[in-house]
Amino acid sequence: MKIVSGQLMRKIDRTAILDYKIPSLELMENAGREVVSFILEKFPLPAGLKVAVVCGKGNNGGDGFVVARLLKKAGAAVSVFLLASKGACEGDAAVNLKKILKAKFKITEVADLAAIAGVKESISEADLIVDAILGTGFEGRTSLIFGKVIEIINSLEKPVVISVDVPSGLNSDNGQISGPCIHADYTVTLGLVKLGLVVPPGVNFAGELVVKDIGLPAAAVETEKINLNYFTGGDFGPVFKKREQDSNKGSFGKVLVVGGSTGLTGAPCLTAEGALRTGSGVVTVGCAEGLNDIFETKLTEVMTEPLAQNLDRSISSKASAALVKLMEKYDVLALGPGLGKNPDTGKLVCHLIRNVKKPVVLDADGLNLIAKTPEVLKNKKGVLLVTPHPGEMSRLMGCSLDMIQNYRVEASLKFAKKYNVITLLKGARTVIALPSGEVFINSSGNPGMATAGAGDVLTGVIASLIGQGLEPEKAAVCGAFLHGLAGDLAKEVKGENGLIASDIIASIPAAILDFKKGTS
Repeated sequence: MKIVSGQLMRKIDRTAILDYKIPSLELMENAGREVVSFILEKFPLPAGLKVAVVCGKGNNGGDGFVVARLLKKAGAAVSVFLLASKGACEGDAAVNLKKILKAKFKITEVADLAAIAGVKESISEADLIVDAILGTGFEGRTSLIFGKVIEIINSLEKPVVISVDVPSGLNSDNGQISGPCIHADYTVTLGLVKLGLVVPPGVNFAGELVVKDIGLPAAAVETEKINLNYFTGGDFGPVFKKREQDSNKGSFGKVLVVGGSTGLTGAPCLTAEGALRTGSGVVTVGCAEGLNDIFETKLTEVMTEPLAQNLDRSISSKASAALVKLMEKYDVLALGPGLGKNPDTGKLVCHLIRNVKKPVVLDADGLNLIAKTPEVLKNKKGVLLVTPHPGEMSRLMGCSLDMIQNYRVEASLKFAKKYNVITLLKGARTVIALPSGEVFINSSGNPGMATAGAGDVLTGVIASLIGQGLEPEKAAVCGAFLHGLAGDLAKEVKGENGLIASDIIASIPAAILDFKKGTS
């Protein structure tokens, strides 16, 4: 599914109208109908449902008028609040306003500050608020009246808030917010996903994102050659191979995890267990020889490989040759979880990048140890996939954390192209950028996954998929989705506050079953 800026979405709409002769009123009717379809999924017994539809004077408000008309037809008790005078509406919005006036709707005009006083009491009685104030054309700062009404809506605890297309106050091009903005419970976005909904800070205001088709011609979208994609699980078809009856543990990939140091033995364990739960037949942890007993105690199904160590029990660069040789027996290397900060271990990381011919997933301390010398990535022998969180990415790129977070897509793509590496930038709506220029934004996951060790599990999931034969690019995208889906399933049982990394691991098998249903 493609992702567009609000500006590009408006261009595609115009193409549909002018070149494909789809009436703009038809698109508006489709938009309103799809929003109502979603509402009726959430509230299947609309009779008696109290709905406040808050509209602006533009096309987003026009969508809102359609929503109001169709909800009333379904049996809901609908109140409409227009943040302008009736005469200010133009074009398709005015046409749909006339339709609801003809249907004897009571419309409360909120065209000045004096009219705002009674708004809070009126809409606080609603079960559901539909936000149709501002659409994709909004930039800058909300007007005083709009801002006051948005603040009132945000102050209410009871009603469910559903935004039409984008939360009002959000810049759909870049996710930026410069004034009051609706905190939606759900955003029903129309046609295509808007970039501002899936990047910070906009992602924090969109709530649960629902995408609805409004009948745009596929050719109108394809003409734009969009390289941004929203991954929802079914885009690549089947991911897991059918297991034959005579399979053995070597049939499903062998993963070598190299990591761990004093105080950081948990990270490679989580990576290893994540790989096992994702389906790997053989997983081994390469660790400092002085820590081997700890790993043998912590891990039951995972083998260990004791390696030469430094005085602080980090893995020594003297283990480099042995690891390169050992990788001849494995399909993929997961390098970095818990490696520590010893510069000598950094030499090991550089040596492995330069000499391992199999795919490498480089994470955590593996990234920190090369942060000052990222040029080593250009000397890789095999396919390399990096999985930084924003802090690690800021060190790798030598820029501020704010710069990374404000330009997640741009930073990921720049890094992927510069070093010819698959780049997975973790965080809310993880970004996966390919050297080819294609970018995927992941749709799964929740705030409960912001917990120590979750990234280590992700490394194991991706390494496992590569080991099972999936192309590294697809493994990065599908692995991020599967990891997030496991977190979402764990959330249903544990909630967000108490979620820990091992809960994600425990939910991976169920996530695989769900994933396979969606891709078969």
